[in-house]
Amino acid sequence: MNHKLKPLIGFIALIIVVQTIGSFATFSSVQSWYPTLNKVAWNPPAWVFGPVWTALYIMIAVSGWRVWVVLGPRPYHHWAMHWYFFQLVINLMWSVLFFGLRNPLAGLLDIVVLLGAIMMTIISFWRLDKQAGLLLIPYVLWVLYASTLNAGIVYLN
Repeated sequence: MNHKLKPLIGFIALIIVVQTIGSFATFSSVQSWYPTLNKVAWNPPAWVFGPVWTALYIMIAVSGWRVWVVLGPRPYHHWAMHWYFFQLVINLMWSVLFFGLRNPLAGLLDIVVLLGAIMMTIISFWRLDKQAGLLLIPYVLWVLYASTLNAGIVYLN
């Protein structure tokens, strides 16, 4: 197997783990609690979230992989990868806070930190590999949109 392909498989596996843990945190609340909340008029139908997040997670994995390969030996020591892994943790924490703990305000605080972490990841990746940075633009735009949904839920409930 190509030495550049192995890290891609690792990044895809990492994203699957993050997505799976996040889905465990959200599963029961999505069906029982979330439908009872008042939402803003621009809230999309529930079926939109799965395909959007799947596409975004693929781009997040490929972006991380591209920078990992560019950095060469010991890429985990580079600050760009620290931002990458930090934003993944903050991303996962949003699901736990918002859905798992059913705390939209904590979710809103988390998503603000997440936006900053994604921006720092984009900036640091852009300097190393422009395509890796570009792959994260839809992610930050979606999270910005999601933050308006989250803020609306805090305000309306």
